[in-house]
Amino acid sequence: MAGESTSQPAASLGRAGPDLWSLSGCLAIETARNALPAIEPVLEQAGGRVQRIDAAGLSDFDSAALAVMFEWERRARARGLRLAWEGLPQGLVSLARLYGVEAMLDSTDARG
Repeated sequence: MAGESTSQPAASLGRAGPDLWSLSGCLAIETARNALPAIEPVLEQAGGRVQRIDAAGLSDFDSAALAVMFEWERRARARGLRLAWEGLPQGLVSLARLYGVEAMLDSTDARG
């Protein structure tokens, strides 16, 4: 977790099913800026109002992941869409709790 390696693959989003996307790779300070545009295909191809993102594939993350996720949420809301998070790593949930923003993540579960 938390910036252990910059050799991790940068975060990517791929379609996993109808209105379901898989988030994998590294979402940390080193990759955050490049990860921001990854949400655009999700928003452009949205079939339903709610797009689910399964974050179980995140291999590395730090607090920058929260900033990226909240920016993705903002972009989704601007288009009348909502993101629902699934499979959030427990460490990421703990970071959100530490910063007092856990309620801002619409998550259905957290792996741990």
